[in-house]
Amino acid sequence: MDSIVEYLQQAVSGKGALRFILQPTVAILLGVRAGKNDARTGATPYLWLLIFGGGDRRAALAEGLKHVSKVLVAAILIDGMLQYVLYQAIRPGWAVTVGILLALVPYSLARGVTNRLSVKRAPAQAPE
Repeated sequence: MDSIVEYLQQAVSGKGALRFILQPTVAILLGVRAGKNDARTGATPYLWLLIFGGGDRRAALAEGLKHVSKVLVAAILIDGMLQYVLYQAIRPGWAVTVGILLALVPYSLARGVTNRLSVKRAPAQAPE
């Protein structure tokens, strides 16, 4: 196994390919749920808060990790097992990278987009 790109190509086309659909799907569903809640409470979109949020950035990251931690841990563990099955070796850095790609990225994107779409679709409230 020379590079992570070659590993990903083999993993997507062979054993374990289903997880490349299931894990991001679960992360997206969790992100949609959190994004709807953010819109309901009037919270700043998640990615915007993480990138430009200032003091609230650390709390937002911790809260997001709390929501997606089980999916992230599962993604890392499953990737480690798949590496062992395919190559009889485990590269933890690759497992973490793939876990982030399959869990944190879809979650963050889904949460932010859902928040924005939910806010735009909500009827305007009359000023008090």
